[in-house]
Amino acid sequence: MNSKEASIMDYSKTALVLIDLQKGIAAMETAPHSAETVISNAVKMAEAFKENGGFVAYVRVNFHDGKDKLAPNAMRELPGKPQPDFADFVDELAVSDTDYIINKDAYQYNYNQYFVSDMSRDCLVTHNCR
Repeated sequence: MNSKEASIMDYSKTALVLIDLQKGIAAMETAPHSAETVISNAVKMAEAFKENGGFVAYVRVNFHDGKDKLAPNAMRELPGKPQPDFADFVDELAVSDTDYIINKDAYQYNYNQYFVSDMSRDCLVTHNCR
């Protein structure tokens, strides 16, 4: 982000939500942009948010053994039994245990079920994003 963009954004009232930037998804063919391009841009945005005191949430698909996954409403099927690192965030993001992480069990992200219950109470409603 350039200085003009940074000056017009109120990071204390803005959340960056990065969804599905994990090894198992990034390894798939993506369009219209490559996974590398998306990840590179996400890293830049996350760094800008963190440097300016903004809130970053990381959302990933994560299921126990594949039998517990929901049927995706997507163009592709999730693997039946994923590789052990499927749910690990891509290394470039440098996600740690102290970051805000939301686990979901399918491609689709049911706004009411996950996002509101997990994030609004902490950040979006109160603007207390730390």
